Amino acid sequence: MKRLSLILIVFSICHVITLAQKPKVVKGEYTYYPPSTQSFDEARREALYRAQMQILADTYGTMMNMSSTTVVQNSGAKSDVDMFSLGESTVKGEWIETIGEPEFTTSVTGNGMLSIKVIVTGKVREIKEYKADFEVKVLRNGLEDKFENSEFQEGDDMFVSFRCPTEGYLTIYLYDGESSVYCLLPYQNQSSSVIETEAGRKYVFFSCMHADYGVQASLIDEYTLTCSKSLEMNRMYVVWSPDSFIKAMDSIEDAGMPRVLDLKSFQNWLSKLRVQNNKVAVKTVDIVIKKN
Repeated sequence: MKRLSLILIVFSICHVITLAQKPKVVKGEYTYYPPSTQSFDEARREALYRAQMQILADTYGTMMNMSSTTVVQNSGAKSDVDMFSLGESTVKGEWIETIGEPEFTTSVTGNGMLSIKVIVTGKVREIKEYKADFEVKVLRNGLEDKFENSEFQEGDDMFVSFRCPTEGYLTIYLYDGESSVYCLLPYQNQSSSVIETEAGRKYVFFSCMHADYGVQASLIDEYTLTCSKSLEMNRMYVVWSPDSFIKAMDSIEDAGMPRVLDLKSFQNWLSKLRVQNNKVAVKTVDIVIKKN
């Protein structure tokens, strides 16, 4: 399997289906001070994520969770948005689309600490009401939730469990960290545009042993992860809606690979889908694969 490099950060707080206002364009900046243990690519990605969350918080505010949690801040530098990455609060808005390329500036502070400043422009909208959530877990070398894992080694098998309290429609994509986005679900040889999901039912995808949801076992793709570098990062996009929708236009370029499209085309499709259908919920999962 080509670079399905997947640190797995599975968010325990589910993304929500929303009733939202018309999107608007915003711009902002954020300066991130990464720990010495974080790779440069991971630090840039985290800086961009925090910038987006800070912009959403400044634009629409936040809503604190009812559960009791502890906010952990970066030592040696002020960081106002640690709560977002840790899940202590939920911003009352969502990032629809990034406009243009984010601007990154890297420097070293007087005390020798690395600093990454990012300026980003994007399209956002306010979340007005919560309707439903869904649960996604990425599983390593096993089909039960106890096999959920934050790290993968080359040669590991990957499965995904899914459950939602209401019926709806689902697709799953994987960005390879470079320029390609692969459609993992529906499967490569399926003719349907989305997978129909039942309310409350537990699904395990990418396993021929779980071909009990209207898909023939012969059509199910199973994935063993590989990587060409010592460490590679991917991002999984889980897209769900209570209303049916049409997946992105993709194509088969390699018989041994999922259907694929370029990153820009995928981003354009996802942006238009979320603007046209404010019930669409998108959950992202960042994943790492390490070479043996």
